[in-house]
Amino acid sequence: MSTFYFLVLNGLTMAALLFIMASGLTLPSA
Repeated sequence: MSTFYFLVLNGLTMAALLFIMASGLTLPSA
């Protein structure tokens, strides 16, 4: 149960990081 919860949280954090990185790359940083 705890391992499943950890995997779900880990997947959510990874997806959030990828989304932030993607939006940061697409948005003009200049």
